[in-house]
Amino acid sequence: MILANTAEQAPAIDPTLLAFLTIFGAAGVTAIAGAVLAFWQSRRDHKRWEREHRYDGFTRVLALADRFALHRAEGADMMAQSEALQAAVAAGDTSVAGELKELGERMRENIESVRPIQAELGDVVSALEILGPNSGSSRSAGIRLSLRAAFSSAPSPRSMAE
Repeated sequence: MILANTAEQAPAIDPTLLAFLTIFGAAGVTAIAGAVLAFWQSRRDHKRWEREHRYDGFTRVLALADRFALHRAEGADMMAQSEALQAAVAAGDTSVAGELKELGERMRENIESVRPIQAELGDVVSALEILGPNSGSSRSAGIRLSLRAAFSSAPSPRSMAE
């Protein structure tokens, strides 16, 4: 009985107001859901962009590391040839002077071809430092550490020329 009296005493909501509340309530829920989904999609797009740029950076680093290793091996071979020719000159053989000069020119060309590789590698590694490692991936951190060790132990072009 008490409930029946309460229902009779409550004022009825105007049908026009009820229609407005329904329309604007649905629009508000739709707007909030759209904003949340747009934020979620932007985060997914950003993560995809990071993955693509990280992949491009690592593939460029690996290609540059291969080129650098090739030049480094050529430089080591040239250093061995140089030591053999210098030993021959020290022994009194003057016929190898032309070969020694030619070897010096080849070494200079090798050094000049390494400089752009080191400059590009520095740019790529800087970009990878900004992007950071893949979350939870120790492989990318391992690659970065091994590249740092490889290139920090490499002789500089000046020391190779001397």
